[in-house]
Amino acid sequence: QKGGSMETIKLGDLVGFTLGKNRSRLDLPADEIYMPDDFTSDLHSRNNLSGIGDCVINQIQTKATVRSEKTQDKCLTSYFIQCKLYSEVLDSWYFCYQFNQGRELKRQIAMGLQGVTLSVKQVSIPTLEKMEIPIVSIDKQRILGRMYKQSIIQTDLMMAKAENFQEATLQMIKRIMEDE
Repeated sequence: QKGGSMETIKLGDLVGFTLGKNRSRLDLPADEIYMPDDFTSDLHSRNNLSGIGDCVINQIQTKATVRSEKTQDKCLTSYFIQCKLYSEVLDSWYFCYQFNQGRELKRQIAMGLQGVTLSVKQVSIPTLEKMEIPIVSIDKQRILGRMYKQSIIQTDLMMAKAENFQEATLQMIKRIMEDE
């Protein structure tokens, strides 16, 4: 439906949210705890490409990703919110796209963070549950979710190429300078 308003559904009807555990109460080795680095690796699909796990929201960055097989069993701390999606209705990478980039959710997140006076603004579970996500067919969601994930991977590859190019150029300049 072009131009018409897309159907929206409350996140609470599509996702079960659970706050991670208090870090000080966890008696676990560090490698069994889900860390910010794990989140970044999952978001950038560095751990594996399947990304078939639950979604997780990083409260500090207000971003979502799909947990990889490598991090799926790690214990979440209270920096993170686990998201169990009803997958017949909501694709995980589509959810991440909408949460991280979608104008509609960004606006709602910003409103949800207003009046939060802590130095670290965190979006609460009741706020998340009330937020509405635009919904398209599950097939379209899967395509859009895959496109979003691929765009992150491709951007990372291009950034790495650019850094390698700059490094090589600087090495050449250095060599030419030393030949004087």
